[in-house]
Amino acid sequence: FPSHDRGGGDPATAGSFLASLYDIKCALKELDIETYTMVQLKYEEQLTLLQIAEMFNISESTVSRKINTAIKQMSKKLGGDNPWV
Repeated sequence: FPSHDRGGGDPATAGSFLASLYDIKCALKELDIETYTMVQLKYEEQLTLLQIAEMFNISESTVSRKINTAIKQMSKKLGGDNPWV
């Protein structure tokens, strides 16, 4: 069968990547809405901690703590060590 993968990689890797994305989405959904929003603003919208802090009327350190805690929770949910250590 001809390969339809234009990237030239192993098709199984793409499936694994999609499964990983699904797992991450599931882990994100377990966060409370405020923390989920902060993570989304930081990593999807590329806002700074200061911008997020101003939106929520809290300190930058509080935003940083909440995001770091969320990453730890998600890492635990996904069965891995904290990737940021």
